[in-house]
Amino acid sequence: MAQEGGVLILAVVSILLVASVTPVAPVPPSPPNGTPPTIYITADPGEIPADGCSTSTIAVSVWDGEDWVVRGPVVNFSTDLGEITASAQIENGTATARFTAGTTEGVATITAEVNLGDIGILRNTTTVSLTATEFDTGAGGGYPSIAGVHEGFIMPNHTVIVKKMYTYPCAGTGGHAEYVEICNETSSSCINATWEGYQAGDYHNITFPARFTLARGELYKYTIITGSYPRIIHRQNYTTSDGSFINCTSFVDVNGRIYDDWIPAIRLGGG
Repeated sequence: MAQEGGVLILAVVSILLVASVTPVAPVPPSPPNGTPPTIYITADPGEIPADGCSTSTIAVSVWDGEDWVVRGPVVNFSTDLGEITASAQIENGTATARFTAGTTEGVATITAEVNLGDIGILRNTTTVSLTATEFDTGAGGGYPSIAGVHEGFIMPNHTVIVKKMYTYPCAGTGGHAEYVEICNETSSSCINATWEGYQAGDYHNITFPARFTLARGELYKYTIITGSYPRIIHRQNYTTSDGSFINCTSFVDVNGRIYDDWIPAIRLGGG
């Protein structure tokens, strides 16, 4: 019986210990005295690419005029661009929703709304900027330059919606691409486009027959045939400013010389 009592005592102590470490719900600093009932809403981050997959965390705290609402009410969310969690319950002083970008550039206005019963319905908004999505080496590089056939691989660091490819020219030249083919190494699907000539006006761009997507982290093989004097990045491997990757596995110039460190300076996007 004494042993059973000891077990009982240990069980009671365990319950007390568990109860003693139960976390207290965190709340933000109280607003100034006299602040009316208000919704506080934030977006983190406040700017994401319009790539159809990037996300921002939307956090809401509710002040009822006297105290922070720690738990209970449901906050409803809506947005005029992209997608967002429809609703979330306040727990530990915060209701959290996930905003997911669409593929349209612009500024998304996100609305949060909560019904506090006798106090009524509270509503507030925040915004998330949806920026253009591109694979862009930038205009770095330059001479020596010559027309030829570039081959290599691309791995974007974010989803890119592609309709056009721009080729950066060396200053004062008609540097351009005459043909481009991009193939997904996993699915073996390919898309290509052909230059329309100088008479097209916008001759630094090649337009693909249909929009397509370069997925984040996927490997794509490219073949680009250039004309005149495009800008060349004289490296075998290159990381763009946004963390995307491009390399050169082969460049054969119009005279038949072969290189492994001539990357064409290009921009894929316009989707």
